[in-house]
Amino acid sequence: MALPTTCPRCDTALARGHIAGQAVYLNWIAEGESVGLTALGNEHLATGSLFRPPMLAAVRCGSCGLGVFEA
Repeated sequence: MALPTTCPRCDTALARGHIAGQAVYLNWIAEGESVGLTALGNEHLATGSLFRPPMLAAVRCGSCGLGVFEA
């Protein structure tokens, strides 16, 4: 499924980009769960390496702030 080009909330054009981590993993933490000291055991949405951070393709609305990512 392709990322949308207009915001589903306010119908403004979306800016394309990435959500990037600063370590080896970018993780999903469900609401109500704590992050803990490490990311081990969490659901990894993207992995990287020492030379490239984990990234997810994403779009963001500059008007209302809604973001959509592809995992």
